[in-house]
This record gives sequence, structure tokens and C-alpha cells, in this order.
Amino acid sequence: MFLKTDSCGKHAWLAHAAAHEAGHATAALVLGFEFIEVKIPREHIARAKLADAGIVVAGGVQMHGLPDTWVPGREEDALAYFAAGSRSESMLLGDNLASGLKGDLDQWLFGIGRPSGIPEDESEPIQKRAFEHVEALLVEHRPALKRIARGLYAPLLPGAKDSVLGPDEPLVLSHDELRRMFEGVSPR
Repeated sequence: MFLKTDSCGKHAWLAHAAAHEAGHATAALVLGFEFIEVKIPREHIARAKLADAGIVVAGGVQMHGLPDTWVPGREEDALAYFAAGSRSESMLLGDNLASGLKGDLDQWLFGIGRPSGIPEDESEPIQKRAFEHVEALLVEHRPALKRIARGLYAPLLPGAKDSVLGPDEPLVLSHDELRRMFEGVSPR
């Protein structure tokens, strides 16, 4: 998720980052995209990078390789995966940060070998099918989506058990931990 602004004004930064990355993780699990982990930097670190560079990667699902290695042959599923972050924000929070979707779509374009974009008449039917697909996927798996989003920020909740995170450490959940959350099993 790429951010150019740090919040929508209604929700905390972490709520957006967790909802966004939970959407990607849920879609990856359902669609069978292999990944290593999900990582979200601490808010003060993301804000400092945002102030320094004007844009920051606010978290992400660490895949096995760059998009150009795993998107080819699965373009529509990959687009659904990339769209799942912002769609998840909208479902769980009622809005999304537009720069997250733009960054995700840029990654998809890189993955299909068209980093400079594709004509609208060519992309529109693909996007329509992919967005319908991700909508159905996230609605069907909404309880898992909510568990994963909560799991991503749970270590920072007051009274969190077993949280040994230092103040600068990112929030990280492995593929296996996320799979267990998806299945409704305790992650650790």
C-alpha cells in the first residue's frame, strides 16, 4: 500500500493499513498466491518517511518475487488480488485511501509487462470482471477478512498479551499465522 496522505480523517492510519493488507492477504489465500508474510511499519516511522519522501510504502504482503514473476498467466486473479486491499478498506471502514489503489494498480501493470498503462477500452472489461470477483471473494470471506485485519493490529491494542514489539518494530504476521487466522484458528 502506497500512501501520499496518512489518513482519511475518520480512521486511524493503522486501521487503513491493517484493513488494506488484510484484503490482500485474504485474496492471496483464497486465490492461491504464495507469499511469505505481511508487514506493516509502525505509524511514526511511516509518517517520517512520508514527510521525507512524500510517499511511503505503508505495508505489504511480501510475495515470492516481483509481480512480473507471478502475475503472468493469472492476470485477472492478480488484478483481483491487487484491488482487494482498497476494497477491503471500503468494506471494513466505509472508505479507502485512493493512493493505495493507485499504487496497487501500478504493481499489476508492472506484472503484466505494461508499466506505462493500457488503453481504457482494453482495461475496462478486465477491471470490471476482476472487481466483481474480488467483491464476491471478500463478501464470502468477510469473517476471515475481519479476523486478519484485527490480527494485524492486535499487538498494539491496550492489554495485548505476549506483545514484545519494540517501539520501532513493524507488525509482521507470517503466511502460516495468516492461514490459521483465515481458518479461524488461533494464530500462535
